[in-house]
Order: sequence, then structure tokens, then C-alpha cells
Amino acid sequence: MSNRSISITTVQKLIHEMKRADFSVEWTVSSEFGPEWIGSTRTIVFFLGELRLKDTPFLNSITQVVIEGIPIPEKSEDHVITGHGDFHLKQNHLELHYTWEATIPYQNPDIYKSGTLLIALPEASADTE
Repeated sequence: MSNRSISITTVQKLIHEMKRADFSVEWTVSSEFGPEWIGSTRTIVFFLGELRLKDTPFLNSITQVVIEGIPIPEKSEDHVITGHGDFHLKQNHLELHYTWEATIPYQNPDIYKSGTLLIALPEASADTE
């Protein structure tokens, strides 16, 4: 992915931008102890095509819904959790198709999950399908 970034501050701007580029998310929750770190952290990054989305209040609201809806833990004792998903417009919703896996460092993944999460966009117009 590119180091360049873009700000999305409204539903209307997101809908407009999604007509020209894919909207996606990637996340990692590190384990408490790993090969090059101590302490578990959660990182969530959104992309529009190759551009990384800057943190905005609008994006933070989407982040919270994703964290709660999947759910993505804040910390992990033993596993490194990695996931990704692609968003699609469906009427007045963002539909997130996601997959994630959890791996104990130096081992193969031992937990997998995939699913779909609907996120309501109350300000979106009805012609976004």
C-alpha cells in the first residue's frame, strides 16, 4: 500500500470516493509477547484504493462499529490476530465482508473466522446501491 493518505469526513464523500476506489480495512492485534515486541496492541487501518485514510471523527465512528461488530479485541495474551475486509455499498449500509485468523507466534494459524457486518449510514441517500 502507498504512504499517501486521504481524509474522509462525511458519508457523502465516502460514497463518492467508493465509486472510484475500493474501501477496505486491515487490522492486527499483537500478542503480549512476540519475536520483536512486548505488550499487546491493536492497530486498525482503512484504505481507499491504495490510499490510507487519515483518522477523522467520521472514520473513528466506523472504526468503533467494526471493533464492536466483529469483535476485535484491544489486546491478546497469546495470539497475533490479523484480519482484513472489503466494504460495499448496499442501500443505506456499508456491508463489510471480512476474514481474520489468530496465530501463536512461530506457529500456524489455529483460529479462523469470516463473516459480514452491516453498518448503517443514516445520512446516505437511497440511490447508493
